[in-house]
Amino acid sequence: MIKKKIPLYIMPAYPAMAIITAYFLIKSPWEKIKKWNEIFISVLLFALTTAGVLYFDLNKAFIVISLIPLIFLKFDIKYAPAIGMLIFYVFLATAILPYLETYRQTKNLGQFIKELDPKGEYKTYQVGHFHHSLPFYAERKIIRDQTPEKNSLVIFEIGKFDGCEPIKRFYLYKGSESRLFKFLMDSKKGRNFSEFGVCVYL
Repeated sequence: MIKKKIPLYIMPAYPAMAIITAYFLIKSPWEKIKKWNEIFISVLLFALTTAGVLYFDLNKAFIVISLIPLIFLKFDIKYAPAIGMLIFYVFLATAILPYLETYRQTKNLGQFIKELDPKGEYKTYQVGHFHHSLPFYAERKIIRDQTPEKNSLVIFEIGKFDGCEPIKRFYLYKGSESRLFKFLMDSKKGRNFSEFGVCVYL
């Protein structure tokens, strides 16, 4: 379902685009296009891997490994993109995602809450900002947009609650972790993070 108006504005252009695309495909020399596509994909994956390694200061061995598809271009070009995709996937799984995990402290916060109140006897509040994944990691209901009651656990953004002193502090991301590219950029620049404390409000 289209939720915004902007895509609707270009819909009248779709039929013309379809005709032009069909004409291009019929008239194009397939083998030549296929060859250049394979070269383009292989070079693009190498460039993305290299940029990721250098920008996020990751293991330089990935740059060397990502050269393998380019070598295949000289011998058997048809396998180069597949090998490049495989290497890029390994790069994401073993370098980029572990890098991001160091900035995903919500899981550690949830574990600390469970250790602090293993039986779930206290109501738990979050003040200042609500992390949607916290109820999952803490395995309990997290109350938001309410003034904390006495005899409760309070997770609060530093400066937003003064009812008790923090037992422990966590440096948490305030944006959406599902927006992977933005999360990557913010983690590198230290942007959109804030310090949160946990306390027992008595």
